[in-house]
Amino acid sequence: MRYSVIIPVYNVADWLPACLDSVLEAARLTTGGVELICVDDGSTDGSGAILDRYAAVANGTPGVEMRVLHRANGGVGAARNAGLETASGDWMLFVDGDDFVRDTWLSDLSNAIDRCDADLIGFGKMPFFGTERWNELSAEYEDIGIERSICDRLVGYCVYQFAYSAALVGDMRFGPYSVGEDLVFTVQAFARARRCVLTDRQDYGYRFREGSAMHSSCSTAKMLDAIRFNVDMFGVLAASGKAIGDAFSHGRGDEWLVSLPRMILARRKEPGGREVLDAW
Repeated sequence: MRYSVIIPVYNVADWLPACLDSVLEAARLTTGGVELICVDDGSTDGSGAILDRYAAVANGTPGVEMRVLHRANGGVGAARNAGLETASGDWMLFVDGDDFVRDTWLSDLSNAIDRCDADLIGFGKMPFFGTERWNELSAEYEDIGIERSICDRLVGYCVYQFAYSAALVGDMRFGPYSVGEDLVFTVQAFARARRCVLTDRQDYGYRFREGSAMHSSCSTAKMLDAIRFNVDMFGVLAASGKAIGDAFSHGRGDEWLVSLPRMILARRKEPGGREVLDAW
């Protein structure tokens, strides 16, 4: 298989069919074979049954293999790791179960792989609020010199905006954070990458919705995890041996790398009993 597409799924039954339809259409329009690995992370809303129904049909499509892994809920990072453990493609991609992709997603990537000697390929995303408005930019890819520098242009790129060569991924896995697990993973990829090319063409549709993991309430535990993943992320950057863009270091250079692990965390109660976290 040329592509392994890993989809972590947790209680997204309302949006999952649109996601799967878009990925399967993109697979139909490309060559080389697509391995679709869907990880049901303990869903309770029927998402697992939707996956099983789609797999029964998709596995009759030439060039497509769809597998469904059912597991106890362990979080999106652990679900993606389960997918990586079984993936056998030459390139790894991630799609969230409530998002969707453009029909040219994989064919655009195939052109880039054939033309660019890269192990990391990035593409744009379309914020989706109910109407598809893909930009019509050509899929021209720019070499950003990642062998020397992790540049500021990479700030804001998410894990689902890249195709990762299997050799680049190697033993990379997602960390046990409740938030930010994708940021540490992508920074590890930036540190390892030999050559990265980027395009602004939108091939990924990111759905904004209430209740998603990204837009749910921020608990004290999540805030603590935010500190943890930042410490780990900047540790990877510091050890990469590459120049680091100002935006990655918040304009403070090595001071950020030194001071962040020394942050003092203190819980306090606001009027009304709400617990908050202070960091100095």
